[in-house]
Amino acid sequence: VHDYDHCFNNWALFDFSLSENSKALNKGIAEYAAKTDVNLNKRPLGNFVNIGAFEYIKINDANETFTIVAELTDRQIHSKGKSDWDGQPQIRIGGAGEKFDAAGVFPFKLPLIPGGKEIISANFKVYLEKKENKPEGGVDVYALAPKTNFWVTEDMYYQGTYGQDHKARPIQKSIADTDSYESLLKLDIKGQAGLKDYLTTIYKNGSKAGDFMFLRLNPSAKDVTDFHRWNFASSNSKKEDRWPKLEITVGYPELNKPGAKKAKETKHVIATAASPVKNGELSLYFIGFNKNENIAITLFTYKGKEVLKTTLKLSDLENNIYRTKNLALPTGKYILQYTVGSETKKQTLFVW
Repeated sequence: VHDYDHCFNNWALFDFSLSENSKALNKGIAEYAAKTDVNLNKRPLGNFVNIGAFEYIKINDANETFTIVAELTDRQIHSKGKSDWDGQPQIRIGGAGEKFDAAGVFPFKLPLIPGGKEIISANFKVYLEKKENKPEGGVDVYALAPKTNFWVTEDMYYQGTYGQDHKARPIQKSIADTDSYESLLKLDIKGQAGLKDYLTTIYKNGSKAGDFMFLRLNPSAKDVTDFHRWNFASSNSKKEDRWPKLEITVGYPELNKPGAKKAKETKHVIATAASPVKNGELSLYFIGFNKNENIAITLFTYKGKEVLKTTLKLSDLENNIYRTKNLALPTGKYILQYTVGSETKKQTLFVW
């Protein structure tokens, strides 16, 4: 792995623990993996083996869904290059006005995909608020080239036969048509597959979290009768439940294949890490605990001397992490004992 910034939390400060989007996650080989990491945490903690000296300790093997609302710069663009409908609660598609047609473009900010996970599915949801008169043809969905900014420009315009705009990726033909009525519209199965493939491609080609992708709705007819149009809610609508949304579900491919075994549940595990900033201090990461469980913790030296004793709940912690203060522990091995209900566990850890 050569992209250090996308592998380690802070390699410049010699913190070589894995970041949440590390390229080393889920890339290890089980038969070559050590049974513990340098902090003496058991490996693997989850369902997959990671590369590196430090086991990744913020385990989340479940699928995650990102719901991304279109940027406020979503825009109606016109066949004559004139755009004077910015910031409106609706975007009109088809015969938008007198002697001009219109399309709509929706920018979405790309999320950070956790390391080791891939896009499992994707969907685009948009609300058709009104259909005026009887517009000819339908409304097609295209994906446009990603950018580092969210601005919609007139050169993104297209209308006409589905699949003939060679500067865009066709996603779905006729998400709306002449017979559509007011409702929340979603991509069909083929459209969802096309959107997933498109997103996978742009990430592989270098797009990253914080960049913007664009979805366009445009009429399939080359000329739509004036004022015969579909009116879609924009992200400037006052009705929050009608905002255009992009949904991306990510997960581990191995756990999403047909017939895949159920993910192994990690329960009542504490992973430990020595502080990379302050010597002699520890961070304890709690995995598989209920928020309101009382967790009694005691830390002993190898000679049996008690150096820490506390009881806590996850509801009192930020991000399920407990960080010690002013312990100033000498370098060496220690024994961590913790009790939840009638269950008591012990494990060895290393402070350096």
